[in-house]
Amino acid sequence: MLADDPALTVRWSELDEQTQGLYPQHNLRQPVRIVIDSQNRVTPEHRIVQQPGETWFARTQEDSREWPETVRTLLIPEHKGHLDLVVLMMQLGKQQ
Repeated sequence: MLADDPALTVRWSELDEQTQGLYPQHNLRQPVRIVIDSQNRVTPEHRIVQQPGETWFARTQEDSREWPETVRTLLIPEHKGHLDLVVLMMQLGKQQ
């Protein structure tokens, strides 16, 4: 994430012809991007935040920076010094 600053978006032009036929470009919607950022290292300047669609950050502590409305933070407790993946999966399972 930090090294190559990805956008993590669906690029319609890179889909195969059959998939493009099933999903016309005007109907394309971006999936929710979920990023584990337990050390709050991703900033509002990263490309992932600037893309259309929602981005959710799983973090172990609040972040005081200003974020676009499309960014959501899921606060997840630590387990043995790391973000608790079981709790994260349970939280994600509760989302609509």
